[in-house]
Amino acid sequence: MTTSAQASFSVDLPHPADSLSVLHGQSWEPLALACGTYRLIEGNPQRRIGTVLLYQFDEDGLKQLSTLDTAGILDLHWATNADNSPFLLTADAEGNLNLHDLTPPDFHLGPPSSVVNCSPTALALSLSLQGSYKGTTPSLGPTLVSLSNGEISHVIVKDGKLELAQQWKAHEHEVWYVTWGHEPSVLYSGSDDLTLKGWDLRIGTDSPTFVTRRFDGGIVSIVPSPWDEHQIAVGTYDSLVRIYDTRSPARPLASHPVAGGAWRLSYHPSPTRRDHLLVAAMHGGAEVLDLSLPAGEEVQARFEGHQSMCYGAQWITADRGVGQDRVASCSFYDQKLCLWRG
Repeated sequence: MTTSAQASFSVDLPHPADSLSVLHGQSWEPLALACGTYRLIEGNPQRRIGTVLLYQFDEDGLKQLSTLDTAGILDLHWATNADNSPFLLTADAEGNLNLHDLTPPDFHLGPPSSVVNCSPTALALSLSLQGSYKGTTPSLGPTLVSLSNGEISHVIVKDGKLELAQQWKAHEHEVWYVTWGHEPSVLYSGSDDLTLKGWDLRIGTDSPTFVTRRFDGGIVSIVPSPWDEHQIAVGTYDSLVRIYDTRSPARPLASHPVAGGAWRLSYHPSPTRRDHLLVAAMHGGAEVLDLSLPAGEEVQARFEGHQSMCYGAQWITADRGVGQDRVASCSFYDQKLCLWRG
């Protein structure tokens, strides 16, 4: 039975929203939320503008801390260093990966302390830090960036600064998503060319370790399971979430229909809910799936409070039980950030 989730809090945003990330403490308590926006300004030339908005959690919902005007933001993610100081990484429409230093509790957001341009002519579409699939805030370190020109960039951090380590042509069309796997040299990428590819940096990037082509829509999200090192969930434009064993990726282990394109996926971070997957399902809102159930029965909760494309969703809490954990999601054309339970 599917529960219809209701918003406990919502806020209007200055531009269309397409990404969000929650900063968690060492005990997985939510500390802050970052939301990225993107707006195309028509003209000659076109401009792509955006903002990064930072919020703090309070009893009523969210309290805005700071806002920074930027190029259009396509993805963002929190990270921490060895002493747990927070950083925010953003991927933008000018092909940049940006690193912002922040200091709690005020989390003032200023210009980036380091920037690496991955392409002067392409959009940076997604970014991935090692270990981010676990749901916890990952350590600042090697970062992957996918680009609209079909390339992938591998960026390292050296003396506190971002540095482009390598870059290669991975796909024929936009690489909508790239992610690290469980092994520190293994990664997976998906594209508008309808291919899912595996890579291993130990053997180079001249050719992928596998190519899977059985898709009817572009691949827009990939997330490794925190609980199974060989399992990945793959989201596509054709409103399906497919589960693969990376040792035998020719065919999916299972396919789960969702209400729209599966733009972002997030496994629940608690082992008691290891089969629960949060989906930002574009025009279908956001859904919580139970992957242990048969196709047609797996949707446990659906949030339809967004009137347009839901491009971002992430778990806020992990210890309150089914239907009670807090979730954040954001949407594009109606420019909303919402909190609900799933």
